[in-house]
Amino acid sequence: MYTGIRRGCEPTNKLWIYKIQNGEIPKTENGILPYEKLIDTFDAKYDYLTNNGTEFFFCTTKDAPRKKVISIDIATKETKEIIPQPETAKFECVAPVNQGILFHDVNSFNFGHFSLT
Repeated sequence: MYTGIRRGCEPTNKLWIYKIQNGEIPKTENGILPYEKLIDTFDAKYDYLTNNGTEFFFCTTKDAPRKKVISIDIATKETKEIIPQPETAKFECVAPVNQGILFHDVNSFNFGHFSLT
């Protein structure tokens, strides 16, 4: 389970995750879940796309004002750039489809597909 924490209307968010075990959220004494703070700064926007096991995919503005797609392995914390930001245009659409990620940019309407398998 992931939570995107926003501050006001800023186009940034933190990203905290909670690993659900055996399909259940355990009860805690104080009722607060022990979230793992995957991204704990308001330095960019992170939009969840999909995941493949422990590898989670996000469209982000981190070091990419025109957006790019990254993956973060929640087991190892390894971050990889999957689809770099377009050179001149901004990604208009990035969406999970058919065991992959479909994307296109604003100016050229070039479409691409990145397979997760």
